[in-house]
Amino acid sequence: MVLAAVAPGLFACGSPSGARRGAVAGRPAGIEINGIANRQLSTERTGDDLLALARSIPVPVTMILGADDPRPWTATDELLGHLPNARRVVLDHAGHAPWRERPADFQELGLDALRPGRVEREPGTHHQA
Repeated sequence: MVLAAVAPGLFACGSPSGARRGAVAGRPAGIEINGIANRQLSTERTGDDLLALARSIPVPVTMILGADDPRPWTATDELLGHLPNARRVVLDHAGHAPWRERPADFQELGLDALRPGRVEREPGTHHQA
């Protein structure tokens, strides 16, 4: 599965104007990526054993989630348990879009995860106030 990165200026539906046309009041432009991703994930769930694939990921994985997300961060427990080298950071005072609600913390965590030669922190779940 390949999804386009969703960040300011990058739109999965091809253009900023195309993303805005489909935007729902109160929702960010480009939200259509959720529907695209959900359809693709639903298709893939009928094929390979995704947890077996997760066990084969050799690189460190950092999950960054919001404590106040209406989809509870604990829903990732099973996936976290199957990733051989993963940590999960739960940001307090953030919901479904921690990259928008706590951008500086999200950026710091993301850059730390990508830093070559970084010291791997203890795997598991970490809360950050």
